[in-house]
Amino acid sequence: MKKHRLFGPAILVTAAFIGPGTVVTASRAGSDFGFLLLWAIGFSVLATIVLQEMAARVGVVTGQGLSHVIKNAIKNPIFRFGILGLILIAILIGNSAYQTGNILGAAAGLEAILPAGNSDLSSDAFVGSNATQTESSGPSADFKIMIVCLIAAVTLTVIWIGRVDLLQKILTVCVGLMSCLFLYSAIASEPQWSKIAAGFVPRVPIGSEWFVIGIIGTTVVPYNLFLHASAAAQQWGENSANDDTKTAIKYSRIDTILSVALGGMVTCAILITASMAFHDTSTPSGSGGLDIAKQLEPALGVNSKFIFSLGLFAAGLTSAITAPVAAAFAVSGCFGWSGRLSDRRLKITATVVVMIGFAFAIWLGKSPQQTIILAQAANGLLLPLLAILLLAICNQKSVMKSFRNGKLSNGLGILILLITAVIAVNQMNSVVNKIRDIVAPTQTSTIGVSLQDSKTNTNTRQPAISGSSMLSPTRNSRF
Repeated sequence: MKKHRLFGPAILVTAAFIGPGTVVTASRAGSDFGFLLLWAIGFSVLATIVLQEMAARVGVVTGQGLSHVIKNAIKNPIFRFGILGLILIAILIGNSAYQTGNILGAAAGLEAILPAGNSDLSSDAFVGSNATQTESSGPSADFKIMIVCLIAAVTLTVIWIGRVDLLQKILTVCVGLMSCLFLYSAIASEPQWSKIAAGFVPRVPIGSEWFVIGIIGTTVVPYNLFLHASAAAQQWGENSANDDTKTAIKYSRIDTILSVALGGMVTCAILITASMAFHDTSTPSGSGGLDIAKQLEPALGVNSKFIFSLGLFAAGLTSAITAPVAAAFAVSGCFGWSGRLSDRRLKITATVVVMIGFAFAIWLGKSPQQTIILAQAANGLLLPLLAILLLAICNQKSVMKSFRNGKLSNGLGILILLITAVIAVNQMNSVVNKIRDIVAPTQTSTIGVSLQDSKTNTNTRQPAISGSSMLSPTRNSRF
């Protein structure tokens, strides 16, 4: 019965994609376009459930992580080397960059809660490489460094305990807390439910294209496939009897649907709250959580800042824990390691990811631009490629035995593959444009790597969306 509890490995996926980047992306979408982009969240949830279900099923049936299965499935050594190399670049280096946003997001939320803190929860603190570093001195600077160190220390402690079951319990509590806070904020803002229902009708208002892609990209992220497959393999992958495997897959599907749907509800709550705070009040959209909290004080009272700060802290902390663990699982399969979180090599890999993010958070106070651009390009290619590999593996009888994809799974998988391919093309275009801006800055480009840029474009309704938010973490990752 312990293996079949309500929330299992899939809660790690929810913890990963609800990060600071998701908070910022959904907030900006709600501020600028009201409820009109709720349908994008609904589609993202469906796409995530389909892909994560396949990844988890691979872990349950094979008892191995996704990268390990991919390595064994590709016979051509050159092709195998290329695929595994892309996985290493996109997941290991990318998650290291995204980890900065996760740590800074959690730190900003915690700093605003503590009496000694003075954070305004501005998106400048963690949304990307274009964010300007806030000048501070004296106790305030030391306090910020202390908070960042505390977040990193908590993350490393959870990782080095080396128990997936304990990790799931910790993140279940954090996700539950985060869900209650954001859902309460949305309900307390007293939205019109008829308008919310209308928001699930697909439409793309002028200037919202990049927000649609951003919402999808912050939810359907490549590294969660590796995280989920490895966690499912550890919880359910030791079944030898066919009936036991069938039962495990059943519970895995329930777990995936419930966990991902919960994450989608949280994202919807953030968008709804931001819409009620800014879009429906004709108030100029702000730059961070405190702006929303201030605007909702009539509904939430004086506790509005505390509610949003605690929610942001939980979002950043959960992504800060899951991002390095996901990177370690992906790397373990590429090198043929055991794939167990108790493996010292996995812990060291995850530690490296945390420390890189910690270093950028301390020394730069922002995310590294060049590394993010590399992660954008790699992840843009990796997402549709992983969808192809997942579909191929889940249709191989030699791998999946009698648990291959059905017609529904294949149909939905192909549809999602086509859409992720379009996202990849758009993402690569944004990367090219950003590189051009770095080499020869222009005044006309509307595509950047930071949501901070969108504040300057709100009046023209051509907001720039973060490429890292589209494909991260961080969650996510996700700044």
